[in-house]
Amino acid sequence: VEVMKKSLWIFGVAVIALTGCTNNEVVDIPQSRAINFSNTFVNNATRADVTNANFTQFWVYGGYQNGASWVDVFNNVKVSGASVGSSAVWTPEETAYWQVNKTYNFGAYADGTSQLTTGISYEPASKTLTFSDYSAGANDLIAATSSDVSWDGSADPAKVQLSFNHMLSKVKFTFKTDAVETYTMKVSGLKISQAIQTATGTMVNNVVGTWSGDKTGEYSFADIDDYATAEGQAESEVKYVIPQEGTNEIRVDFTVTVTDGGDYSETGSFSGTMAIADANKWEPGLAYNYTVTINPDKVDDTLKPILFDVTTVTDWEEFTNPDLSVN
Repeated sequence: VEVMKKSLWIFGVAVIALTGCTNNEVVDIPQSRAINFSNTFVNNATRADVTNANFTQFWVYGGYQNGASWVDVFNNVKVSGASVGSSAVWTPEETAYWQVNKTYNFGAYADGTSQLTTGISYEPASKTLTFSDYSAGANDLIAATSSDVSWDGSADPAKVQLSFNHMLSKVKFTFKTDAVETYTMKVSGLKISQAIQTATGTMVNNVVGTWSGDKTGEYSFADIDDYATAEGQAESEVKYVIPQEGTNEIRVDFTVTVTDGGDYSETGSFSGTMAIADANKWEPGLAYNYTVTINPDKVDDTLKPILFDVTTVTDWEEFTNPDLSVN
């Protein structure tokens, strides 16, 4: 099997994807003063994404201002709930209680459906949630902050409102062909390289900040068994990537193997860049579908398409007129 080296440009389409000290007296405080949360929504997403439909837990930090200092009340505590946007109560697995007329700030996140045990911190004074040396790839990282929240001691406290946003960008590939289904066209070795893969990001006042860092790595994708289908296309899996500029310098590589059910098999290697017209950057919360058309003759340039020539359509003979016998 001959392996050929080829180059191509792949074009991306951006889609908005898709925001205290404890003591023995605590046990005597009524449960109605417990701090609870309400998920307003999670911005739209798909598949392995965290969505309104599949979001049932997050982790929270929080504290209140006590003079010139801040008192921690939550430190990476799991919060669980039944559904998003239904005004349902989301309850921390460790209970903290409101102090009257104190100003509280909160930071919350979910790394897919998991907790981060390193590289995560929250500073209530600056309202900053920080993800240090975060390695992107498999998980949809979402985060939210809620600031300047308080309770005046009258009636029951309101639930802390949280609106989560996606911290990362999302990338997938769509492979297309005009070849008939009798071919099998497999994609293997699909990977993005020379891209920032580990960086530090922040959320301040529920706004995603600029990610910083220059540690590059690879985003490797699973093979696509065949995209010469009835639809003439197939999608790759999704990868979550660090938002970054300079996508025109980021490289993509893959191979396509063509077989026809007989003895024929040919493989071609392809490369390109992840350039996006004008902007050339991946933005947080945006999804990018890179489409590329690879037909068999791009893999093997000796192939020639089978074409047809219609020489004639036979005319009808003149009617014959047999008698129809009836009783």
